[in-house]
Amino acid sequence: MIPVVFSIDNNYVKQLAAAVVSILKNSDPQACFEFNILHKDVSVENQAVIKSLCKFNKNTVFNFIDINDFLRNFDLEKYMSRRSNYTYISIETYFRFFIPELFPQYKKVLYLDADILVFQDLSELYNENIEGYYAGVVNDAIVENLFFTKDFMTFQYPDLTLAQYIKHKLCKTDERYFNAGVLLLNLEKIRQDKITEKLWQVAEKGSPFEYQDQDVLNIVLEGNVKFLDDKWDVLANNRAYYKNKRNRRYFKKVYNNPAIIHFVGPDKPWCLKKDGKYLYEYLADWWKYYGMTPYFSAADTNILKCILWHKMFAPQTVLFSLILMNFEILYIYIKDYKVHFVLFKKLLRTYIRLKKPEGFNEITSI
Repeated sequence: MIPVVFSIDNNYVKQLAAAVVSILKNSDPQACFEFNILHKDVSVENQAVIKSLCKFNKNTVFNFIDINDFLRNFDLEKYMSRRSNYTYISIETYFRFFIPELFPQYKKVLYLDADILVFQDLSELYNENIEGYYAGVVNDAIVENLFFTKDFMTFQYPDLTLAQYIKHKLCKTDERYFNAGVLLLNLEKIRQDKITEKLWQVAEKGSPFEYQDQDVLNIVLEGNVKFLDDKWDVLANNRAYYKNKRNRRYFKKVYNNPAIIHFVGPDKPWCLKKDGKYLYEYLADWWKYYGMTPYFSAADTNILKCILWHKMFAPQTVLFSLILMNFEILYIYIKDYKVHFVLFKKLLRTYIRLKKPEGFNEITSI
């Protein structure tokens, strides 16, 4: 039996369903999975829908674990780093800290965020040897990329670069930083060394952190984690991989062949983002697996149509360019849902507005 833990609220059941289907479709059909969903408000109706996914693998068990009793002694909101561009993070992110106490029967479990897709057999990840470590983790490619820039932090510590934040705020001596969306947890060692108590102590003393409980985990577990193959937590932002100057060729290969793709950040494949550029990597894959769930409906088809339309016509895309003797005669491009025509090196300009799909202005996400 492979115990897998998720932590969601009632608004994230569709994403959980897509993640579970991707696991069951791409893992060994003989594998036995126990999916444990930590929550405080998932409805009985949604629990039944998620449990119906066992049709993809009869060896699958679903357990919904209401942790409201645990929350009576924890005001998790006081630990949160709230800001306008981080509203997609909920207090459920801190539920990870409850796992060792909730599952005393297990020596090892696999924790996964729900905004993922799994493309390879998950039993391979679970069978990694992490004896002597608190966890098997994966390097955070986005943080690593930012670490070598001189950009300042965006919210909590605007006067610190990321390197300074990690060194002075997190007090880390090791530059390596892991993403907490995929964790192979050695519960036996965590309980033995009373690590859960240390996690809450650091959260209480240092919050709010720039990256929430992920920072706490990086502080407390430092020096006692095993870094696994990067393919097991590929972040859906190719800029972090393709712009990594130290190991660009390796990261391009990892990004193009992930075992787990992780949709970190506010740009999600199920959201229509009309106020800026959208990162569409692996969008079609997410909709493929979501389409296999009982949640998929005719209304979702229209949402997907609008997202794809936005993908095609919102960014600037060159359609045609005619240049003679270094003089631009005609330039045609698409931008902001318009086809633009530029004649004689910008002497004449016009555009045709494209007709938006039905319901486009009302749609935000599934």
